[in-house]
Amino acid sequence: MKAFRLSVSWALPFLLLVPACGGEPAEEPAEEAAVEVEEAAAEPEAPLSDVPEAQAAYDESMELWSTDGRASLAKLHEAIQLDPEFLEAYATLSNRYARIHQQYDRSDSIAQNALTFAEQAMEMDPDAWASLSAMGAYHYRVEKDYPNALEIYSRGANLYPENTLFIRMQAHVARRAGDWDGALELLQRSEEMEPTLDAIQAILENHYYNRRWEEAAAAAREHAQRAPNSTLGPSNLAWRPTWPGSPSTRTATRDPSGSSWLPSPRDGRRPGGTWK
Repeated sequence: MKAFRLSVSWALPFLLLVPACGGEPAEEPAEEAAVEVEEAAAEPEAPLSDVPEAQAAYDESMELWSTDGRASLAKLHEAIQLDPEFLEAYATLSNRYARIHQQYDRSDSIAQNALTFAEQAMEMDPDAWASLSAMGAYHYRVEKDYPNALEIYSRGANLYPENTLFIRMQAHVARRAGDWDGALELLQRSEEMEPTLDAIQAILENHYYNRRWEEAAAAAREHAQRAPNSTLGPSNLAWRPTWPGSPSTRTATRDPSGSSWLPSPRDGRRPGGTWK
């Protein structure tokens, strides 16, 4: 039941803090588009908002995100202005800002945006999958608080056992702990539950960052076979490393004990850069 009310006109100036749009750098080996889409929202069977105009703005934001990030954010802000009870829009805004903070702009204002919108979603419904996804992403991407992120994602997995997002995010946390085999097991379970191209891409990235080149190449070939008209599969194959320690991968030495949290090759990948 919707019971949360908030004036959101104060949020619009945050858009002025967003950098100009720009393309992805050539050195990136693979994209996290799979997780990104799932973090934002699952494909709804019914409208997520009771206000048609808000739903339309939300849908347009989802379509714009991969090509015009600033316009996508503007549409999300428009959606919560039109429907101040639009939980999924708050959660998606939080996820967007968390990703911007991790990959492009580590300013305090962007971090605060991610936290504020996650807290709003949690206040509206702390058990909603979108709320848990947003708060988990804040701890994972902004605070780098992996134990708390794991606790939130585990809670989500218990509440929504059929939602593969939480399984995949548990895998990403396991990877930060150096548990590469555990991460792979979780990703493979996700792929068995939902055999999508996104799932194969996540497995590919796990092999890639663990410097298991042949396994990564095999996953890239499977991706290319499943989607022969997609450019991502051939791109993955083109980025197959031919030597250990490729500059595209800066993952620390594997730690089987899981006693330390490892840096990600994506953390702060654009100091002073732009985002799209």
